[in-house]
Amino acid sequence: MMLLATLAALLVLWLVARVLGRRSFSLDEKVVVVTGAASGIGRRLAQNIFKEAQNVTLALVDIDTESLKMLQTELLQFQDTGKGKRVLIYECDVADYRTVEATIARVVNDIAPKHIGVLVNNAGIVMGKSLEDLTPEQIQKTLSVNTLAHFWTVKAALPSMKRASEALLVTVSSVMGMTSSAGLTDYCASKAAVNAFHEALRLELWRDNVKSIRTLLVCPAAVDTGMFAGVLSADDWAQRFSRLCIPMLSESEVAATIYCSMRRGDELLVSCFSGWRGVALSWAPLLSRALPVPLYDIVVRLGGGLNGMDTFVGKHSSNSEQEKVKAN
Repeated sequence: MMLLATLAALLVLWLVARVLGRRSFSLDEKVVVVTGAASGIGRRLAQNIFKEAQNVTLALVDIDTESLKMLQTELLQFQDTGKGKRVLIYECDVADYRTVEATIARVVNDIAPKHIGVLVNNAGIVMGKSLEDLTPEQIQKTLSVNTLAHFWTVKAALPSMKRASEALLVTVSSVMGMTSSAGLTDYCASKAAVNAFHEALRLELWRDNVKSIRTLLVCPAAVDTGMFAGVLSADDWAQRFSRLCIPMLSESEVAATIYCSMRRGDELLVSCFSGWRGVALSWAPLLSRALPVPLYDIVVRLGGGLNGMDTFVGKHSSNSEQEKVKAN
């Protein structure tokens, strides 16, 4: 009974905080930097922002220059929505600090006298291997792209963001940073670290009284970008149950949900589902941690966290190609 009362009180406090604490955020006139913009969620989000925001400047960052050029051409063809808007593209390996520092410096120079108004850290990779099958180089690469890149981009962009009248930092992480799955030791660790980084940074901004910069942590469930191709495709009962309750999200769904959360002024977005799934799965990762380990393991299995990666194939067929996947 005490547990139920506590949960009810927490739910009420959460609803009050969402209603009273939310301040809308306008993307109009902003300079928006998006990493991992050449494909996946980053590409879709860039499209949404360009179509909807007025007089926006997009600074799109990715290691895949050709895909960036195609996206730039595509966006600039929207004649009815493209007036007063700019699309700048930058080739950059976000895992390398010096490259990131130089790229952000170019962005700041190109957009002057404006400042960076939004930074969306979206780039990410997945290897999809058990710990014993991962090489040290693969582990390092996952942590470099999925975790350290957030340090490098924020560290480089923060001075410009502080000079903007208002700014927003969007961290695209994963629900796998709040729970775990076999076959994703490096990925889960990298996303959990990103979540902790985001929270610590938010507290630093609060401590330093930087009221002009807001933050949004996004933790989507599995997204059908190709990164997780093949997962949960076995025919056992647990994976059938998981596919029924937690289907893979499309890139468009996730990008649209993130865009709406940015404009609403949300601070946390979990799962990116709508309807009853959006409510239930927003709480499930947090509440499951309060369970005893045997019960938690049952929940994880029902969610596909035990054997879901057994059928993983990823975006590419070879291991060397798989390491090139860039965008969430």
